[in-house]
Amino acid sequence: MNREFLKRIGREEQEVIGHTDFELIDEQMAAGYRRVDRRVLDTCTEIETEEHARIGERRTTYLVRKFALCDENGRAYALCGMATDISRRKLTENALQNVALGVSGAVGNDVFRAIVEKLGETLSVDFAFIASLAEDGRELRTLAAWNQGQIAAPSSYDIEGTPCKRVLGDGFQYFSGDVQARFPRDGMFRTFGFHSYTGVPLVDSAGQPLGVLSVAHSQRLPEPEFLESILRIFAVRAAAELENQRTLRRQQQMEESYRTIFETAEDGIYIHDIDTGYVVDVNPTVYRSYGYSREELLSKRFSDLGSGEYPHNFAGVSGYIEKARKGEVQRYEWHRRNRDGSLRWDQIVMQRVRLGGVDRLISYSRDITDLKRREEALTQSEE
Repeated sequence: MNREFLKRIGREEQEVIGHTDFELIDEQMAAGYRRVDRRVLDTCTEIETEEHARIGERRTTYLVRKFALCDENGRAYALCGMATDISRRKLTENALQNVALGVSGAVGNDVFRAIVEKLGETLSVDFAFIASLAEDGRELRTLAAWNQGQIAAPSSYDIEGTPCKRVLGDGFQYFSGDVQARFPRDGMFRTFGFHSYTGVPLVDSAGQPLGVLSVAHSQRLPEPEFLESILRIFAVRAAAELENQRTLRRQQQMEESYRTIFETAEDGIYIHDIDTGYVVDVNPTVYRSYGYSREELLSKRFSDLGSGEYPHNFAGVSGYIEKARKGEVQRYEWHRRNRDGSLRWDQIVMQRVRLGGVDRLISYSRDITDLKRREEALTQSEE
């Protein structure tokens, strides 16, 4: 064996020469090695396989190539093996698989719980958490936390005096030990007995901070370069979900604002299906003016609400709808018939819009009956 082999298993040469796998390593692992060795020796062929080894608490994965040394009669008299440590690569593959399968299938806040769970399992750490930054930039609120195999309750904390503040300000942070002494104001490390910490910021598509993804451990964490690569794999998904939720909240707030304007506007507002012209929504001003209920109005065509005389009928409205559908803003007077049979005049503005990703026609109406009567009175007076 070479020096690297001895270094890996933590033994001296004289402890290995003349001994079998069963005397040096775990019996179950040795039995697995022996089965592969026997195949190589029996067939005198080369085999490439993955093998696992455990030295103390550390579990290592090797890509092993084994081949037989054979005599002139084709019979094996020795076996050689070359092993490459692929533990980091396997962990990275595992992280990508966890994101692809375990995390991508989750929705909403389940995404954050899946991320911390898969991250904790991938890195074999005690604690993993995702926290979002408050609007004032002074507080972080945990969205999901994984503590020794269990999902922990959410909490909020001031970022002052914590390593999370450094993450938000300077990017990836790695502290291999003594975090309790470095950050005495952060009580989490003392409470749970953590000695090491690492974290990456979560940023939106514009590069603005959204929160942090961090892990903490009671022992020393792996190398920082490896940790950063794994954390950033999960951070991409976490940041995307955070930004998506923020966008949805803002969209909901905007829709609520628009709905408030829609419901309280003094002018009547109609929303039409762009193909048929049917009314699909109206505000309270409209159905109060007509004397119908909202449900009754939504069962009618706009042309059904006119006086019946051209252009206040189906033929007239169809012309306005067709031009509005082509993008021409329509302004016209509408002689409407209320539920009680009375006639009133409205000034209508109709145009094409896109609402909630759907093309619609929208009409704004204002009652001009009194204005029409004054105009008629003035005309009669002038005559």
